[in-house]
Amino acid sequence: MAAARDGWSDLDADLGEIDGIAVILDTVGFADGAIAVHLRARRNMRRDELDAGFQAALGGWEQVASAARDRGERPPDPPPQPGALLNAIALRLHDDAGTSYRWLGSQAAGSGTEWDAIRRFGPQPPAEATRLTLTRGGAAGRGYALAF
Repeated sequence: MAAARDGWSDLDADLGEIDGIAVILDTVGFADGAIAVHLRARRNMRRDELDAGFQAALGGWEQVASAARDRGERPPDPPPQPGALLNAIALRLHDDAGTSYRWLGSQAAGSGTEWDAIRRFGPQPPAEATRLTLTRGGAAGRGYALAF
């Protein structure tokens, strides 16, 4: 897949599964001296089960949190969103120029982005790099190469 160095590349590449849910490499973008990798989880029965469990837990938490606030107490933390599973996916980046990439930050789940994750790595690939490879770590690791 060819990628533009100054925008986003739509990929829709399969990176394997986590907890029975397919993980998709959705887009890779280059901006502000960094690489942004967007992952998403494909909807299936397992994902729907986790969502339903979360919604039930959230409903119970809302009642407990409201009662705590009424008593003037700090409410407990909400239940973790199931899409936070995407945080457990290790990614490694390397290119044909030998650049050393480092993790800069990440975000997964949230209202409206329950099954999305963004990982940022730096630096942006140098001009002499012609190929960037993203590899998922662990036993289920799969790689995806992006040509410039």
